[in-house]
Amino acid sequence: MQASFDLMMSSRPSPPFRMPSRAVVNAFVANDDKKLAQTLKRLWRTEWNKLEVKEKGILERTEERIRVSLRQRGPNDLWPWPEAAFAKPALMKGTKLPSDPLWCPEGFLKMNLMRQS
Repeated sequence: MQASFDLMMSSRPSPPFRMPSRAVVNAFVANDDKKLAQTLKRLWRTEWNKLEVKEKGILERTEERIRVSLRQRGPNDLWPWPEAAFAKPALMKGTKLPSDPLWCPEGFLKMNLMRQS
């Protein structure tokens, strides 16, 4: 797995492909569940900050919901799906990971896990 990781992190894919963050892959390869959870939580917070501050994308925030616009999201500001995808196998082995209602919904994380039980 380490050789695959090194190869993946040394390449630079062309847009629209996005590589997962190095910190998420490092934690996943090291099988460090605590670090993976911390890194994902930090990533979701960074994405919210980018959406709110840089893109002015939060239109309404109430106790029940947050209404957002992704119109200002540029071609290089892709969804953090590779990181969410790394969360799936960790969850399958029982790791407790943070979800996020926009970037990594709980429904996505639990999808197909029930069928494998």
